[in-house]
Amino acid sequence: MAETVDFEAFCMAQNTALIRMLTLYCGDREVARDLTQETLARAWVHWRRVRGMDRGDLWLRRVALNLAKSHFRHTKVERSARTRMLRAEERADGPDAAERLAVREALAHLTQRQREAVVLRFMDDLSVEHTALVMGCSGGTVKKLTARALVGLRERIGVDFEVGQDA
Repeated sequence: MAETVDFEAFCMAQNTALIRMLTLYCGDREVARDLTQETLARAWVHWRRVRGMDRGDLWLRRVALNLAKSHFRHTKVERSARTRMLRAEERADGPDAAERLAVREALAHLTQRQREAVVLRFMDDLSVEHTALVMGCSGGTVKKLTARALVGLRERIGVDFEVGQDA
C-alpha cells in the first residue's frame, strides 16, 4: 500500500513537468499527454528500481524523450503536428501569441538533439549535468548543442539570448 502511495505522489509531482517538456519537444500537447502516460506506466513497471534512484525524475525524462523519438520514427507525425500547432497558434488570442508562435517555429527548425538540449536546459531548467544524464551524453556535448541551438534561434527570432557561463 505504501508503495502505491509513494508512486502516486511521485507521478503527481512529475506529471505537469513531463507534459510541459514533451509539449515543447514534440510540438503537440495531446501527443505529450499520451507520452507522459506511457512514461509513467513504465515508471510503475520499474518502480522498485526508480524509487531507489537519487533522481528518478531524470530517469523519467530520459524514458519520455526515448518514447518521443520512437513516436516520431514510427508515425512521421512531426509534420502534421507542427501544421496543426501553427494553425491553432494563429487563432489563439492574447498579446504573446505571435511570440509563442515564433519561438515554437524556431525550435522546430533546430536539429532534434539541439531542440532536446534547449528544452531541457531552459524550458525545464535542468543543469548541464542533469541534461547530459537525460540525453545520455557528456556535459561538453550539451554545451555544444546548446550553443549551436542558440545561434539558430538568434538567426530565426532575432533575439539575443543571455546565457550563463555553464551554457
